[in-house]
Amino acid sequence: MPVEPFFFDASEVSPNPTGRKRGKTKKIKSMGCEDCGLYLNCKSPKMGLYGKGRLGILVVGKQPGEQEDEEGRPFVGPSGLELTKTLRRLGVSLTEDCWATNSMQCYSEEEANENCRYCCLSRLDRQIRELKPDLIICVGGEAVSSVLGRSIAISKIRGRVIPSRRYNAWVASTFHPSYILRQEYADVAAVFRRLVTEDLRLGLEHLDQPVGDRFLDENRGNHWITDPAQAIEMLDYFSRVSGLVAFDYETNQLSPFQADSKVILIGLTDKEDEGWSLSVPDPLDDEFKQAVQRFLSSDVMKIAYNAQFEALWSKNLFDVWPYELYEDPMLTAHVLDERKKTKSLAWQTFVGFGTEFKQEFGKRSEMVADARTARYNSLDVRYTYALSRFQYQQLDPFLVRGQQILNMASEPLADMTHRGVRLDKGKLLGLREEARESIQSVEQKLIDSDAVRDTEALTGRMFTFSEEDVRSLFYKVLGLAMRN
Repeated sequence: MPVEPFFFDASEVSPNPTGRKRGKTKKIKSMGCEDCGLYLNCKSPKMGLYGKGRLGILVVGKQPGEQEDEEGRPFVGPSGLELTKTLRRLGVSLTEDCWATNSMQCYSEEEANENCRYCCLSRLDRQIRELKPDLIICVGGEAVSSVLGRSIAISKIRGRVIPSRRYNAWVASTFHPSYILRQEYADVAAVFRRLVTEDLRLGLEHLDQPVGDRFLDENRGNHWITDPAQAIEMLDYFSRVSGLVAFDYETNQLSPFQADSKVILIGLTDKEDEGWSLSVPDPLDDEFKQAVQRFLSSDVMKIAYNAQFEALWSKNLFDVWPYELYEDPMLTAHVLDERKKTKSLAWQTFVGFGTEFKQEFGKRSEMVADARTARYNSLDVRYTYALSRFQYQQLDPFLVRGQQILNMASEPLADMTHRGVRLDKGKLLGLREEARESIQSVEQKLIDSDAVRDTEALTGRMFTFSEEDVRSLFYKVLGLAMRN
């Protein structure tokens, strides 16, 4: 007999249960309350939203606790009180200015498994779409994974505010308050409170910024040029432009040193809203090769993501190193945020622009010069150009020199690779770790100093290493003179 829903919707009941092991995306799409079963053993099943949401902020947690289950509303236990106090210090009321909910909306005495979160996805999605929040604050990895639709560690994503195309809203994330409460040492808990405050403040700063301004129209402005004569004209045009030009190769191999390595398409743009993908003749003829050489040798300042890759292909396929290789946004990403596995263009464009266009394509060996790959190539250079501009808005003046040094090192490193010179990677990693430990030691001494306490008294908030707080410390508390 079919299941008759009583306190769950028909859409939340899994149709045709199979009993097969679940866990892959294609199998969890139809999961619902019956697959989870938590609703059978709690007092407040399918706990609803709570709060007035006057500022259009939705707070998403992991799961109701025992006290939440007793009272029938989220964030009333110890974790909720911790979050309430932090938001209050930032001038926000959790109950008046926000709505609150959880990624898993039933309490359980034991740790709920990951499938329970999947079972609540459709319900959470429906709530967000109905509320249309301007800002979604995710506390904990489960919450941000549910909202963004991919499994993400909170340590990787916190400190960023992501534009969500799905919900047309900003998404900020931070540690779950329970993580702070579990810390054994007060000084460690204080560090995490400082980080949470910084993350929440950053999210709140985006409330007045239209999220749509960050989106590129991916269905327009992508041009594919297959005629060699027209492609040569475009190469010569971009050899003469006065601004920055982003360029990118689509190739059939990762390495230009492999047999039968080919450049299939060349992407070019000097703007965000349009990109050109030029088909490369196969076999490559002298006239087209010379046009590429003119562009690469021109005085035009060039941008390339993972510039060493483009430089090596330029040298091996077109017999010339790129001249005026002005910036590599991948290296700038290292300057801005040194967390691991955050430097790919796929990740950078996801967190910066809310796009997942890089996920649509297969392995490089599968790439051919067709309309689909040309669109991908065009979007590649458009987002590279857009990312370069976006990064410079975030780059503090005192970090610019470091970014310039990394970019200057790119060409000689590519030349070393071309000549077969190997680097001692172990030595480099050791030096990086020494530098990191030295920086952390200096930061901790600064945090423990009287000057930082004076800065906190002056600003009325916990000290972070934001530019605003550093300026207050240097110029107002320490009285240092600002250099022109």
